[in-house]
Amino acid sequence: MDYTDTPLHMKEILFVKVNHCSDADIAERFRISKVFGVSIIDYDGAAVLLECTQTENRNDDLIALLKKSLQTGWRL
Repeated sequence: MDYTDTPLHMKEILFVKVNHCSDADIAERFRISKVFGVSIIDYDGAAVLLECTQTENRNDDLIALLKKSLQTGWRL
């Protein structure tokens, strides 16, 4: 079979664990997950585990947002 002219839809799977979260940080991660269509697959009192199956660019955008919010203490 020749797949040369078949459109290709590539997705990545990304797991992000954020440790040392306050209650406000966890609430923020839930808001981010709704905006980005990310699944929160596990959380407890101090950590959140996110699963994202998006395109490479969308995953990179999520990583950049998480880095920015964690480094500056910025809230959505």
